[in-house]
Amino acid sequence: MKISGQMIVEIARAWDDMTPGERRREVTTVAATYGTTEATVYRRVKKARDDAARITTHRADRGKPRVVEDEALREYVKAVMGLKSYDPYLPENIIGDPHKTMSTARALEIAEKLAWVPAGF
Repeated sequence: MKISGQMIVEIARAWDDMTPGERRREVTTVAATYGTTEATVYRRVKKARDDAARITTHRADRGKPRVVEDEALREYVKAVMGLKSYDPYLPENIIGDPHKTMSTARALEIAEKLAWVPAGF
């Protein structure tokens, strides 16, 4: 007879709260009830625990910034990138060569002084 999935899930949920002796007795009882080996029960419980851990390891706000909203972040990036491509000697033109731009750290510093981005960003 096949072990019910519900039985395995119940054991897997209670696994951390049981002592090793209790685990052993539970596995032995289930194995005897369903006519399988203890190794099969241990293997099924391990798989159920691994599946449960894989499902619940993600944050609810996964993929979203924690501090700054998406729109505000886009505006900050535009401001910094605009500064990086600005040529103070030729204000009407932008710098064509990416190797001749100011550093991102310097662009952030200037953007903070101009209050285009919040301090400490």
